Amino acid sequence: MAPTTDLGATLRSLRRKRGLSLDDASRRGGASKAALSAWENNLRSPRGPALARLLEAYEADDRTKARLVVLADPRHARIVLAGSPFGPVDAGTVLRAMRERRGIAQTDLAQKIGVSQSAISRWESGDDVPSAESLHALGFALGASPEETLALASAVGHGITDLSDDPEAAIAQIWAGNHYHSLRGLILLGWEAELVRRAARDRRWDIPLASVLSARACFLLVEGRDAEIAGVAKRTLRLSNTLDVRLQAVPALGTLDHALRRMGKDDSETTEMAETWSGKLPDSSSRAWMLRQHGQALIRRGRTAEGLRWIERSSDVELAARPDHPEPWSHRAEMLADAHLMAGDPCAAAAAVDGRRERCFPPKLFVRIEHANGRAVSEAEMAWLRWRTHGERWPDGLAGSVEIGEVEREVPVSPSWQRSISSIPARPSGQRS
Repeated sequence: MAPTTDLGATLRSLRRKRGLSLDDASRRGGASKAALSAWENNLRSPRGPALARLLEAYEADDRTKARLVVLADPRHARIVLAGSPFGPVDAGTVLRAMRERRGIAQTDLAQKIGVSQSAISRWESGDDVPSAESLHALGFALGASPEETLALASAVGHGITDLSDDPEAAIAQIWAGNHYHSLRGLILLGWEAELVRRAARDRRWDIPLASVLSARACFLLVEGRDAEIAGVAKRTLRLSNTLDVRLQAVPALGTLDHALRRMGKDDSETTEMAETWSGKLPDSSSRAWMLRQHGQALIRRGRTAEGLRWIERSSDVELAARPDHPEPWSHRAEMLADAHLMAGDPCAAAAAVDGRRERCFPPKLFVRIEHANGRAVSEAEMAWLRWRTHGERWPDGLAGSVEIGEVEREVPVSPSWQRSISSIPARPSGQRS
């Protein structure tokens, strides 16, 4: 890649800001004086690893490091910036998601566009970048939707996106959830690629970047892809150095804690962080989430009464922050019933619900309570559960199917129910119970 004026001038400015001569910088950064001079005068571009070492010596911040590495050596940026909140989205990640969504093997896709399977593998791993012609052929062979095409173009760096140019509007767009669940992961990747570029230039975009990373962590949790959550969530937390960014990062912390517990891993660090954040965040849904997470941690440690007080407090904060909540009873009952189940007291969970079936009370939790109390769940109730859950959050209902799968693993159901679960059609887009 040809060197840019911005790269050379910025390297010189960083060196001088540290009061370093070229000789000093050479010793600290591990590059020759001649190489440093060539980089600063835009005669040559440094390779990613060499530039990363130099920027470490200059104590450059994550934002500057990401911007300069992508400028100098975009092909190595994904390796050099692994774990950075401003690390670029690999086009190969988007391509692999598109292929796997259709259940197509690498060899079959390679045959469709006339390349080797190893070429597809290199593109998906990020070791190579497909040409514009190859991208066009890939999109045609996969029958890419407009949303997928935008996501891939954004990841490649073409700067084509449907994401709003206003930070607040972009956040609302990220959380709107009005896309098919099967496309949401790809859409979020495309938006993340664009927001990484924006945030590397302007810190106003840190908040939407934290938002899209949190949204992607939530998506992975719904998908049951727990092992992938840590990388996304930790990037979000690393970005959370202001209150506004931290508010958007709360879902990432919550999903990381949930994923760690689901995998049977130590969650002490996320539990401690939730307690700290709950005391520093303003009253809001985000603070309520952290209060609830800390309360659940106390219950898991056997401090049930104390944990329940934290959860009741979280419910109070949530309802105060949302005075227009359609069913305050459902929210409070859900929080308490779930906590009692966690504490191993299904009778108290049933008492919190008292047999009511309100619109906003999660049907999955109702079934879990009944099962925990030793009452067999009928096929009619499971059918009701699926109808209520299927399509609740995304038009194609795949998120609901994931939740149904969780219940089926916990609650014994008859073979006839298992045969019929796939025969009930999804609701039309936008329809709700």
